[in-house]
Amino acid sequence: MSSPQVRFSVNIGNALAGMRRVDDAPDTRTTLELEGALATLFARTQARVHIDTGSLFASGKMTSRRTPNGWVGKISYGGASAGSVHNPVKYAWFEQRRGGSHDFMFTAEQHADATIARVVARALDGRR
Repeated sequence: MSSPQVRFSVNIGNALAGMRRVDDAPDTRTTLELEGALATLFARTQARVHIDTGSLFASGKMTSRRTPNGWVGKISYGGASAGSVHNPVKYAWFEQRRGGSHDFMFTAEQHADATIARVVARALDGRR
């Protein structure tokens, strides 16, 4: 089974179609705001992880990268969990699928679109 993931992709180039020419890739300021938004969403997932051994919590990862015309951020759980009782964590997918209070990705998934949209809107407002 794969690990639970929430992936955010922002293609500002597409969002700017029809506007006067601007750089396709997010500028440094926008990239930093996207990183901050990702960190906020990651913190929401961490706050919801049930902590029995700490392994699932420790396996949480946040990664991101710039692309030629956008930015991709990812939150994932499972896999390596250095120094934890369960290393690697193989049960993240099952824990999340239990639902309810066990679905540690729920709040990130619920708030992701609006959170990222606010950053993109600010970037577009600043580029007009």
